[in-house]
Amino acid sequence: MRVEVDLNRSYGVPSLAAFARLARVDNVISGTVTATRPLVTPPADHVETVLTISVERQRKKGAPATAEVREQGGVVTVEQVRSSYEGKLGRELTAAELAETVAYRVNGVVPARVGDRVLVVVADDASVRKPGAYVVLARLVRADATGAGAASAPFTWPGEPPNPAWEREVDGEALLR
Repeated sequence: MRVEVDLNRSYGVPSLAAFARLARVDNVISGTVTATRPLVTPPADHVETVLTISVERQRKKGAPATAEVREQGGVVTVEQVRSSYEGKLGRELTAAELAETVAYRVNGVVPARVGDRVLVVVADDASVRKPGAYVVLARLVRADATGAGAASAPFTWPGEPPNPAWEREVDGEALLR
């Protein structure tokens, strides 16, 4: 509880740039999502997703070129969260129902997909003891831009920013320095 309260208080800083400089932030990474893996934690069927990111740029020198970043929410099959549905419905689900997918969104954030160009502000993942394992504190995406200027296209929020006063478009270069 204390960690969540402290983190929520951190989102009160005036900008994403100020947030990215807080002590709890371990790295800022720009790259492409190459894989996603859902994690469902019983008994409450808490849904998270581990994103594998091919790192193109990062603020932390010497960090691995591939990062595993865990974030809340994601896309799972109903079978992975069946206890939540069967408990509410009071019956067993059919094979067709179990095969359906459902997207869990936290604060309206659209789950990441393979191929997304992302900018993530991360903290160390204390539950995983290996270099390049992080927890997302903020994730932004870059629209599919091509040609000259694609690398300088701004990143935007895949939902609402944690602080409504923060900018809607973000220059990734400024956060990577």
